[in-house]
Amino acid sequence: MPNASLLSLLTPVAVGLGASVVLLIIFSQLPSSSRLRALGPVYFAATLLLGLALLLDGEGLLPLGWPRDVLLATLVVSWGYIVFDLLEYLAFERSLARRGMAVPRLVRDILRALALIALLLLVTSRIFGVSLSSIVISSTVASAVIGLALQDLLRNVIAGVALQIEQPFAPGNWVLLRDQPMRVLEMSWRATRFVTVDNTHVVVPNANLAQVEISNYSLISPVQALHVQITLDAEHPPDLVKRVLARAALTAEGVLDNPAPGVRLITYGEACVTYDIKFWMHGFERYIETRDAVMTNIWYHTRRANLRLSISARELFVHEADAHLLSEKQAHALRQVETVLGRVELFADLSPAEHAALATRVAQHVYGRGEVLVRQGDLDDTLFVIVTGRVRVETVYEPGGPAVQANVLHAGDFFGEMALLTGTPRRATVIAEEDTTTLVVGREALAPLFEANPALPERLSEALERRDAQNSSALAASAPAASPNDAAESPTLLSRMRSLFGLGGSQGGQSSP
Repeated sequence: MPNASLLSLLTPVAVGLGASVVLLIIFSQLPSSSRLRALGPVYFAATLLLGLALLLDGEGLLPLGWPRDVLLATLVVSWGYIVFDLLEYLAFERSLARRGMAVPRLVRDILRALALIALLLLVTSRIFGVSLSSIVISSTVASAVIGLALQDLLRNVIAGVALQIEQPFAPGNWVLLRDQPMRVLEMSWRATRFVTVDNTHVVVPNANLAQVEISNYSLISPVQALHVQITLDAEHPPDLVKRVLARAALTAEGVLDNPAPGVRLITYGEACVTYDIKFWMHGFERYIETRDAVMTNIWYHTRRANLRLSISARELFVHEADAHLLSEKQAHALRQVETVLGRVELFADLSPAEHAALATRVAQHVYGRGEVLVRQGDLDDTLFVIVTGRVRVETVYEPGGPAVQANVLHAGDFFGEMALLTGTPRRATVIAEEDTTTLVVGREALAPLFEANPALPERLSEALERRDAQNSSALAASAPAASPNDAAESPTLLSRMRSLFGLGGSQGGQSSP
């Protein structure tokens, strides 16, 4: 008998523990996801409660009356919730999501609430024996009371449902709300959550959201257009201004080259003209940085093109001493240019008069950080002398290969002499690493000197040969072992120079195409 009594005790214990262990093993084998991890505490509590109910039922200790009904109702509701949650996971996350179909959170919450209400009505009717008609009558009265107390919440819920049906935006879209760009995070029962470009979390009640105008930047395409406007002096030719502004926008970081930026003249003012620059970018999350890059480029490009911002008529005045002061400043600036040119090895043999003549024909340009001064492979006719700042020299040795840094140049250094004097393509790309001021010597600035001094090409060719050997060594030092050396042949430098400038005495050499 003791053995039989012990067996009768162990049997329900084994059944309860076995059921709990089997259910826990099943849960551990389910795919790992944030949704199932959130279900874990409910699943564990329901598992233990089921094991306890089986143990009590096996021993005949299961209570009767309302305690038994409460225990049974708790088991049904908890396991019903778990089953609904697993079915939702399989239907929405495993099935529809893999087909690229996203179900909004609000719709899923409504379906889950309806299923839970149906389960509670079933438990109330079947386990507690309450008539459904009495539940409906009492729920009608309760709904009226609750509706009056929670009318704001219900209004937000109904507005949320309407927004889900119309779908003016979706999670991830960028919208304009309250004159501020925001990205949609998700919509809940009461409100919709956004995040601004400053990473500020914004919560807007659905009822308020349904009554305001919303501009969606992402609904049609991830490619967005932005506009900036600038007002310049009216004396500048519009075609020239449009080319400069379009180039400034196109070279800004983040701006797409297709569609290309466009510039339109939009208004005339008092001695001024306003232009609108339209440019395109992919995505909206970096619109502040991209707009800043375009505006910054416009400043540098308009300065280099001598395009002046408009000045109000109230700011113009005449002073007798201004002309004298201006001539003094110009003379001082020319002397500074002569000094800088005199330190350039290529022009070291020029006479003071030649330095002075050359100084009057050079331009001074300012480049911002990240701007490209020259690009490898381009055909150009200018030499750059760095006055202030620093530039990085990069070259690509194989088509499609990576850019390799070959050198860093500082104030006093110069580059571009081969393009200026022989017409060969640029052998490297030069990028400003900080605000850099340069003197730009064009081919037309040297042509008068060559005409006046026939011996000048020979003097320059000797310095050019030395300089070319230095540049070739610097490029070879940074090149991969298998890269070819494309340095120019020194015996042809003088002939190329004579041919390029149309001088006599050419020895048959021609400039590179």
